[in-house]
Amino acid sequence: MDVEHKLRSLCKEKGDLFLIKKLKLSENQIWEIPKELGQLTQLQGLDLSHNQIQEIPKELSQLTNLQILSISDNQIHEIPKELCQLTNLLELLLHNNQIQEIPKELGLLKNLQQLWLGGNHIKEIPKELGHLSIHI
Repeated sequence: MDVEHKLRSLCKEKGDLFLIKKLKLSENQIWEIPKELGQLTQLQGLDLSHNQIQEIPKELSQLTNLQILSISDNQIHEIPKELCQLTNLLELLLHNNQIQEIPKELGLLKNLQQLWLGGNHIKEIPKELGHLSIHI
């Protein structure tokens, strides 16, 4: 499902959306990710880039089938350590946000192949992430 350039918020009722595998909501005016999005457990790809999002809800850690998560070009200040529960994650794109610190728990994501963090305010990379391909 591809929705661009029109949304300001997301409906909190999932209805028949629980079967969706890829959801592209980039380039909208979304400022909040509903916690209910964590109930879309079949989701494999989620693109929320180029919005106005300030916070990643911990409930996204319930998306255990997720392989690609893009929340780049937003206003994110913090990466919740609960994201380490996304064990199938291959790509995590968080570049061009306001992130200052990376939780060492992301090092537990053994399948993660790409971690994009450029354009943030990060001063130190935890040693636990040494095995990852990090783009700064």
